[in-house]
Amino acid sequence: MTHCSAKEGVVGTRPVRLAAWQEQVIARANFVECERVRLLSARNGDDHIDHDHINAATEMRLGAACRAAGVRRNGEPLQRGSRTSRFASWWTGAPIKGAFVHLHAAVVELVDLYTEDDIKARSPGVLARMQTCLAPTDRRRQEALELFGTETSNASTGTTSPPRRGGQNKVLQKIRGGLSRGDDGNAAAAGLARRRAAFREAMKFSYEAADEQHARARSLRNVLITAAALLTLLVVLVCVVGWLFPEAVPLCFEPSPTVCPSTDGRTPQPGDVTIVALMGMLGGALSATFAIQKLRTTSTPIPNDLQVSLAFLKLPAGALTAIGGLVLIHGEFIPGLTDLDSQGQILAYAIVLGVAQQLVTGFVDKKAEEVLAAVPSKGRRPASAQELNEETQATGQETPAVTSRSMN
Repeated sequence: MTHCSAKEGVVGTRPVRLAAWQEQVIARANFVECERVRLLSARNGDDHIDHDHINAATEMRLGAACRAAGVRRNGEPLQRGSRTSRFASWWTGAPIKGAFVHLHAAVVELVDLYTEDDIKARSPGVLARMQTCLAPTDRRRQEALELFGTETSNASTGTTSPPRRGGQNKVLQKIRGGLSRGDDGNAAAAGLARRRAAFREAMKFSYEAADEQHARARSLRNVLITAAALLTLLVVLVCVVGWLFPEAVPLCFEPSPTVCPSTDGRTPQPGDVTIVALMGMLGGALSATFAIQKLRTTSTPIPNDLQVSLAFLKLPAGALTAIGGLVLIHGEFIPGLTDLDSQGQILAYAIVLGVAQQLVTGFVDKKAEEVLAAVPSKGRRPASAQELNEETQATGQETPAVTSRSMN
């Protein structure tokens, strides 16, 4: 039996602390293993399923998932990589993606052991992932709803399906019809085999779509981290130039007498640009505080990392908008704003301009929200019957309703 284990997580004398996603891999791999045993014991040789193939395939997939996660498999010691390798793994996400891809493949392998009740029980989870990750017009999503949506809804409500106005697809009639002819065992078995094949493809597509959305979120997270690092470097460079050449970045005003960000009535000082940058970062932090209220916490690290990276981006962006905005005001580029009268007024404008960076980063916020909306979450409610009916009317297609249950 293949399984993962976290006990004795020690390399030499150094304890190894497992990440949350590694613990998830361990739990899911052990669950899949138990599920395989349950399904195989329930078959009792009453069909022509190749048990040896399923055993070998799931064994290979679960072993690959454990190795990708770097956790114990059949007594093998845990391996602790260098800091560079751990950072590379976190940045690329290769171990996480590899572990969950193999876990998903192992689950798909077990579909050939499913009974009709198993298919009905797992249909809500597959449909929920498709509704989250795929567009309503996606053909794969429509076919999955056509095949499994009605049965899922009927199983929960105890009703029967109304006749379709346009007539059912012949392929769907053939698949469903094979299960309804109880007097013909061969036909029923053939119908169940076709249902399994269709459900296996739907599950595979749903997992692939979910993995793709996680990859998109990771890619956007890396872009945001890179952008925040570059903007921070730019802020430091501007502050260094302002410190070495105070008059190169004009931030002082001359109403009478001269006022600067660092003091009143004196010439430009080396700390002027740095003070304005700090006030701009303060404004960016205030803007990030409002953005934190919209955070959608999940059990997976990528969406959380993405939202935190988005908040950090606002800090250097606020510093740059504060410096650039005061330079524009000093150059009388903004109509109605010429000279600021006091040091406090300059600092207040720097904070306001730091908050104003939201006008630019707001577009990034919307993009991040779109990406996060397509990432599956345990707490997300799948589309209800009413919502699916509205979607059907909008697209001009007849899509069966599914239940509001969700399954991981």
